[in-house]
Amino acid sequence: PCVTPYVGAAYEYEFDGEARGGAYGYDYGVPSLQGSTGVGEIGVAIRRNALTVDIGVQGHVGKRQGVSGGVRAGWTF
Repeated sequence: PCVTPYVGAAYEYEFDGEARGGAYGYDYGVPSLQGSTGVGEIGVAIRRNALTVDIGVQGHVGKRQGVSGGVRAGWTF
């Protein structure tokens, strides 16, 4: 199998993002997404013959905070 590790970094800035919502006459308020977020990513892609499996984790700091991960599989024919 071919194993390919990867790392990545990104910077995002939202200049003006708003969402409005409400139901039954109630207003949910206006959350703002304005601000900056840094994103870091690390993962590995494993390829064997026609099968590719990608496993990765992302971390977010700043306006958006948290960790997410994923697994993706693909078959080439």
